[in-house]
Amino acid sequence: FHEMLELGEELNDPDIQALAKIYLGDILRKRGRYQTAVQLLTTIQPLVNTATPIVQGIRWQILARAHSSYGEETKFLQAIDHAHVIANETQETLDTHVHQFNLVEVLQERAQGYTMLWQPEKALDIYQETDKLRPFRPMRDLGSYTIVKAQAHAYAGDVDGGINLALRGIELARGYGSKRHVSRVQTMYDRLSITSFGTHPRLRDLKESLATAPASNR
Repeated sequence: FHEMLELGEELNDPDIQALAKIYLGDILRKRGRYQTAVQLLTTIQPLVNTATPIVQGIRWQILARAHSSYGEETKFLQAIDHAHVIANETQETLDTHVHQFNLVEVLQERAQGYTMLWQPEKALDIYQETDKLRPFRPMRDLGSYTIVKAQAHAYAGDVDGGINLALRGIELARGYGSKRHVSRVQTMYDRLSITSFGTHPRLRDLKESLATAPASNR
């Protein structure tokens, strides 16, 4: 991302510069450095304001992800609402496809945020909409989507349905070799284990499936 930033500065391209800093912020979030991630994503707003609407929307989406990961509901809603407005006003093009920013992606981000904030019923309502908007998906996209839906179902109390989806998600993730996607199921297992669902017998099935990791880390 540092090389990407240098290239953007050399070309005087605000999109490249902003994306480099946005993705760096997301990496910081993944490493648990919430305050640093949010600070970076906030301080780059003047730069992002000179970029295209797609890049502006991506920043709001990543900021929403950071806030939901750390339980900041109000800040999450403010950020995802901004992303939603931009997505509604943006026609799908090659750029929206490449950067994975469009209405469906933002809706899924909102749903996943609700799930992380322990409001899975709201997430399930959104997934009914995204199922209709995007009925067919490539395998990698389907694997990721199946796993986030699994989380929502399980946290909402449909543990059997959630685990069935999670097992399917693990199977798909192993098909394209993604430890990262399987790790999302591990997170689901860990969160369920400390709730009243922790004694559910189906958790053993999930634990056994998680015991074998995929070959790569894509």
